[in-house]
Amino acid sequence: MQIKQKISYSTLVTIALIAGIFAYCNFENLYFGFSFYLGLLFAPYVFRKISPATSHRYLWLVLLIAGLLLFRRSGSLYYALAGFSILYILESQWGKLNQLPIFLLGAVSAFVGHIAYIWSFPIRLKLSDLAARALSAIGYPVQADGNLIVLNGNTFSVDPACMGLHTLVTSLVLGLLILAHFERKHTRTFNFWQVGLAMFGVLCLSVFANFNRLLTLIIFHVLPDNPMHDVIGLLSLVVYVLVPFYWLVKWINCAYFARAVTEHVGLKPYAFANKTFFSQKRWVSTHRIMAKFSQNRRRIFSSLIPLVLLLLSGLQFKHIVSPQDNALQDIRLDGFEQSMIDHGVLKLENEAALIYIKPPAKAFQGSHDPRICWRGSGYEFTQIKRTIISGQAVYTAVLKKEDTQLYTAWWFDNGQEKTIDEWDWRWSTLSGKGGFRLVNVATAEAWELELVVGRVLEVVLPINK
Repeated sequence: MQIKQKISYSTLVTIALIAGIFAYCNFENLYFGFSFYLGLLFAPYVFRKISPATSHRYLWLVLLIAGLLLFRRSGSLYYALAGFSILYILESQWGKLNQLPIFLLGAVSAFVGHIAYIWSFPIRLKLSDLAARALSAIGYPVQADGNLIVLNGNTFSVDPACMGLHTLVTSLVLGLLILAHFERKHTRTFNFWQVGLAMFGVLCLSVFANFNRLLTLIIFHVLPDNPMHDVIGLLSLVVYVLVPFYWLVKWINCAYFARAVTEHVGLKPYAFANKTFFSQKRWVSTHRIMAKFSQNRRRIFSSLIPLVLLLLSGLQFKHIVSPQDNALQDIRLDGFEQSMIDHGVLKLENEAALIYIKPPAKAFQGSHDPRICWRGSGYEFTQIKRTIISGQAVYTAVLKKEDTQLYTAWWFDNGQEKTIDEWDWRWSTLSGKGGFRLVNVATAEAWELELVVGRVLEVVLPINK
C-alpha cells in the first residue's frame, strides 16, 4: 500500500536551514550545473517514504563525516555531511526512505560532475579512436586526433556536454527517475546494490550513446554550428540510454528486481478495560499531551545535532587556506619573471608564454585542472589531445575566448616522474611517492608551445613529501 503523510513544516524549515548553512559556509564552492537543477526538480518524486517508522541510521554517518572534517578540509566531505544531514532529518522526523535519494544526492554533486568532466577524458579519447577505426573500415578517410576526428578538414568530437548538458550525469539523474517510476508503480523498493548496478548500466549505455552520436555526426556531416548537432545529442540520450534502460527494467520486472515494502501505517488501539468514559478521556488527553511533548523534544534534539555539526564544520570554509609549497619559490627559469599568486601557485611569465606550477593536491582532492580553471576565466577548451613533446606525453589544447586564442599544455610532476594520467598520480600519491604538482604552459603561438614545454620539462622540480 502507498504510505502517504505530509512532511511537517518544522522538518521543511530544518532542511532549509541545513541548505542555508551549507550555502553560507561553502559559497565559493557551490555547484549549480544543469544536473543540479534537474535533480532538484525530480527530488520530490525520487524521495519516497517506505515506512512510517522513524530511523536514525544516517546519524552515524553524519557523526563520522563531521569527525573526518576535524582532520581533513574537504568540500566534498562537507557536501556529504549536508546531504546525509537532510536524509537523517527526513528519516528521524518523517519516516524511512528508499535508497534512491542517496544516489540522487551523489549524482548532482560537484564531485561526480568533476569526475564526469575530467576523469572521463581517457574514455572520450578511446571512443574517438574506435569511431575512427570503425569508419575507416567502411571506407571513410578519417583520422583520430585526440578527442577529435578529422574528415575532409572538418572536426568532430566526443564532448562531455551537449547543449550544455553533461550527458553522463544527466543520464544518471534520469535513470533514477525511471527507477522511481517503477518503485511507485509497483509499490516496491530497490535495495542499494540493485540501484548501484542499475546506475552502472546507465553509465555503459551513456558511453554507447556518445559513440553512436559521434558516428551519426560524421556520417551525416553535421558540424557543431548546425542546430541538428544538439538535436542528435538529445536523441542519442533518449534512444540509446533512456528507452533501453526503461524497457530493461520493465523486462526484468520489479517483482524480481526489488523487495516489497511490508510496513503499513497504523496505530495500535488503546485498551480501556474497566475504565469509565471520563477516566478514559482524561487518560487519553494526558497521554497525548505527554507524547506530544516528548515527540517535540526529540524532534528539536534531532534537528540540532546536524545543524550544530554543519555550522561548526563549515566555519573552516569561510577562511581561504592556501596550500604551502615553499619549494616552489626556489624554481627559476631564465627569461621568465617569477611571482607567487593566490592558492600558493607559482607564476612564470614573459612576453611569449605563461607558466603555472600549482602545489600538490591530495589523492582525493581536486587538482586545479586547467580544463576547469581556464573555463572559469571564460575560455573554451577545444582540440584536446595527447601529444608527445621531448619524449614526454602531455595534454595539449586550444583555448578560445572571443577574438583571443591561446595554446596550452599540462602534465603532473612530482620531481621524480611525470604523468598525465589521473589514476596514476593519485595512486602514486597514496603510495607515498610524493605529491604531484600540476604544470600548465600557455603561449600565443602554436610553435612556441612546443619550445617552452621542452624547456620546462628539463626543469627538475623539488621532491615534495
